[in-house]
Amino acid sequence: MTGVPRRPRSRQYRRTATALLLAGCTLLGAAACSDSSKPAPGAHGAGTGSPPPTTPQTGLAAGLKLPLSAYMETYEDNRTIERAADRLTHDCMARFGFTYNAPERTVNPASIWDNTNMARRYGLTDRSQVERYGYDLPDEGWSPPPIPKMSAEELVMLTGRTEPKPDAPEVSTTQNGTAVPRGGCMGESLDKVGGQLDTSVPDRLDAESFDTAKADDRVQQVIQQWSGCMAEKGYQVALPADAFKLAPRATGSGPSKEEIAVATADLDCKERTGLVKVWFDVESEVQRKQIEENQLALNQTRERITAAVKSAASATS
Repeated sequence: MTGVPRRPRSRQYRRTATALLLAGCTLLGAAACSDSSKPAPGAHGAGTGSPPPTTPQTGLAAGLKLPLSAYMETYEDNRTIERAADRLTHDCMARFGFTYNAPERTVNPASIWDNTNMARRYGLTDRSQVERYGYDLPDEGWSPPPIPKMSAEELVMLTGRTEPKPDAPEVSTTQNGTAVPRGGCMGESLDKVGGQLDTSVPDRLDAESFDTAKADDRVQQVIQQWSGCMAEKGYQVALPADAFKLAPRATGSGPSKEEIAVATADLDCKERTGLVKVWFDVESEVQRKQIEENQLALNQTRERITAAVKSAASATS
């Protein structure tokens, strides 16, 4: 809730998981996905709204960008690849006699789309959001795309699986005498644009750098200062990641007054102690060392992403 970085998952896995989630919605109908029409923080989705900036524009994290982000897939990279894959998936499904139109991927609903999660990497950083949402994320104008229904047969053709789950076993079958591509039409399309990207190296290093920086004496000292500041305001908490636990959840919509009070104190203490800048500076040091030690693998990852984006752009031109 406060923004601790997600554990590393390859972009290949996450892209597949997202596609299968949408496929599951199409199989079961829009009502089946109504409870998840507003994605969880950090989840990717389609719909209308404004795309997030590449770095935070306001608050204590404004302008901050960690060194490893240069080797990660950006939101624009992802959108280019997925739009191309959607078009190729449509063509593949048509080849087998099915009509399929993917939901339009116009915008990602969450500002913490990438693994660095800079806006909330060290907890709350933006006062304008705190005063309105407490520890929650703003919905950022996201609205879900229209979702058509899909038969079980179409699901197999689309995903190569009998269930819309990334870990579900793949099936070997034919349609009108022609073998279904491995991973279905979605898998074939991602293969064509090079979208089956393994980004595990920068993702893993990003998670490790957070933990390494957190254990650094300089960060531990500023965390203790932040905790002392919170104690002065009447809140006993050792870590920024645990501050939200002090805030009682509202029974209705929106945060409670108590939650906003805790969140405001949290942010005030970060501002007083300089926690965000200290932690960012230490973690930047850690990441620069990681880059030196893993330069070849990181360059190869970035080159694969660049090649996939170029291929995807060509496929949609």
